Amino acid sequence: MTDEVDSSGPSRLRDLAFVTDAALRPALELAVGIAAAGQNLRPPIQYPQGLRPFIKPFLKHNRLDASALRSVRKVVVADESFRSRLGLVESGELIDELGSVWLLRPDGWEQRARALVREAREKVADDSAKAALKRSEKRREAAEQAAARALADLINHSDMLAGERLLREAAQARVLQAEARLDAAVDEVARLVRELERLSSKLDAESGRAERAESAGIDAGLRLRQVESARDELLARLHRTDETTAALPESISAVPPRRPKPPGDRRRPIPIPGGLYGDSAASAEHLFRVQSVRVIVDGYNVAKTAWPQLQLIEQRECCIKLLEDLVRRLATEIRVVFDGAEVVGASAGRRLVGVQFSPAGVTADAVICDAVRALPTSAPVVVVTNDQEIIVAVRAMGANVVATDTLLSLAGRTPLNR
Repeated sequence: MTDEVDSSGPSRLRDLAFVTDAALRPALELAVGIAAAGQNLRPPIQYPQGLRPFIKPFLKHNRLDASALRSVRKVVVADESFRSRLGLVESGELIDELGSVWLLRPDGWEQRARALVREAREKVADDSAKAALKRSEKRREAAEQAAARALADLINHSDMLAGERLLREAAQARVLQAEARLDAAVDEVARLVRELERLSSKLDAESGRAERAESAGIDAGLRLRQVESARDELLARLHRTDETTAALPESISAVPPRRPKPPGDRRRPIPIPGGLYGDSAASAEHLFRVQSVRVIVDGYNVAKTAWPQLQLIEQRECCIKLLEDLVRRLATEIRVVFDGAEVVGASAGRRLVGVQFSPAGVTADAVICDAVRALPTSAPVVVVTNDQEIIVAVRAMGANVVATDTLLSLAGRTPLNR
């Protein structure tokens, strides 16, 4: 018999004929024990399928017979990976040195195996059946422990792989989110650039229109001032002409005798359109805008109602300024009558408003009534006063009456905002 059963292939794949199956029993039974314990684990330990027929007999008797040893030996020799893993199991009392060398097959393993066989033959005492059974039990326990350690290592490795997979998936998700945000940011920047260009163009256009509008506004303002100046001059000339041709008399004694008017020759009040109240600012504005209307104002009645806290001269000035504003706004001919020819500056003229002071010994009420009576009946007349005697008298002559408070409201001032 030669030393080697198979002389072909690498040294690790060959077997030694001089090493008996019985001498390798611990290693071979360890292989079956590992397979038996590993198949019950989840996931199971991979082992050569050729060992499957020997698992149940081994678990039943805790020992392999001679024929089983030979078959198991062939299976283990053929699977180098499984054989190498068996050799890594801490042997101790489970397998002897010969079995470990035969499984691992380090460099020079054949020579070491021969030496161990020679040493074994020199021993005369065989292990008792009890000792063999004990070693077999230990081998099985060791196999189960080795399988448990392998399972734990496998679980730990699986957990590590799962954790790495989760980390990788989370990183990929973050990358996708970042890419999406980047794409959105790029789109937003492009949109903002387009919007900026649009707004810049619109701003340029609006700036040009604003400059043209400002220039047109300046021109319109100049023309407006020219028109207002011409209007004021025209109104002043109109008042000066009226004062020259139809001035009120300086005294009642200077008024020529009134001629009786023919029957039916009577002034008619200006009609108020439907929808306007007779004492409203809107109806007063309607009366003031009637063509050729003459407005006569009871000066102190207005001045003392609007500015009771001021001195007389201040009241007159405020009243005249207010009436001049109305002339500018409505282009209406207005004459204001105050009591007192002795007032300093009573004869001073105004550009826009005709100012009349009653002669000595004559009240403004009489002057107002005589002025209405002296005007042609064809001329529409409006008298502004709260004096009931004047109201009764001028209404009898066909004049319209506007209350003092209504005039102040039309001018934007009421007795409450003194």
